[in-house]
Amino acid sequence: MLFLYWLVSFLYAENTTIIVEEHANIEVYVSNPIIKNYSAETEDIIGSKSVYGYTNIYWKDAKVINERGTFDPITMHSIVKVYDKSTIKYAYRNCNYLLNAKECSNQNNHYLLETYITIDDHETAVQMILYNPDMTVLAVSNVSDRGEINYIKQQETRISMTSGRIDMRIMPEQKPLKWIIPAHLLDIYIRQAAHGLWLGVKIK
Repeated sequence: MLFLYWLVSFLYAENTTIIVEEHANIEVYVSNPIIKNYSAETEDIIGSKSVYGYTNIYWKDAKVINERGTFDPITMHSIVKVYDKSTIKYAYRNCNYLLNAKECSNQNNHYLLETYITIDDHETAVQMILYNPDMTVLAVSNVSDRGEINYIKQQETRISMTSGRIDMRIMPEQKPLKWIIPAHLLDIYIRQAAHGLWLGVKIK
């Protein structure tokens, strides 16, 4: 009797549906920075994990579109998995990222972050470009710092003494000397570029 009661209750019970909201993770490959140094006075050395590290910190500033057409913090909907040359092999073994990062990122349907650093005697510039999985540009960030240029006046003054008399003669002014203090490559530029990049990321 008890079994029949349970069977009837089961057959006529309301259908209960459990809805599980799925959140897709976003993957980003951080390629090696490309550095072009045209200055003999400025070193082009940055931390080997600098871009990778700051990307892991600042991806949380990105936004994603919601069902209302506005943007929410990305952390409300997904997480970002960040890879570099030493970790990508654990997720994707089917492509050589050091040989062609764009092709591999497109093939495996994830984002790509490239960093370009240009140095000359007058300016140091850091540019970061984030590509969509289809290799169109999603966001760009630029940080630059100009070196200091000083001009040293060249004008000779000649002093002579004859018969107890002091003569002072100012010679014609020469072309001033140009003294350049180059802009150095600092880690703070990498941090600022990464922060600015992810603040501008809006994923639809």
